[in-house]
Amino acid sequence: MVNGVIAGVPSSVVNLSFPPSGASAWTWHGKPLAHASSGEWGDPDPPTAQSAVIPVEKIHGPLLLVCGKMDAVWPSCAYTTAIQARQQAHHFRYPVTALKLPNAGHYAGSMEAYYSATASFYSNAAGGTLTGNKQGEVKAHDALLKFLQAQR
Repeated sequence: MVNGVIAGVPSSVVNLSFPPSGASAWTWHGKPLAHASSGEWGDPDPPTAQSAVIPVEKIHGPLLLVCGKMDAVWPSCAYTTAIQARQQAHHFRYPVTALKLPNAGHYAGSMEAYYSATASFYSNAAGGTLTGNKQGEVKAHDALLKFLQAQR
């Protein structure tokens, strides 16, 4: 049973492996989980792979979701919105905090606020600006500490 979740740049569906091999990126008890097809990559509600949608309503505890609106790896904010919608549709009874960072990319999910980084550290493939990523990581780190403090 899951009693709470901290998810940096989450997905709302089980995706393919990376690099793409046609196989699921995840297993359960050694068996591959149903996954979205390569044509449904980035779709938070894949029409032909509903079994790939993660049943987030089964979580028994609060959630902290952090996404970057400039995420170039995958649409983490669209996935975050889908997670929120699914929980609302199922009358989820725990608090959900969703931090959507406007100028951050995929690195916003690291939530590590206090280290030195240069523009070359943040690959353009991950999205976001240097300032947006650093400010986003600080905000995400602060939200993480508040979330953990509330669970004590």
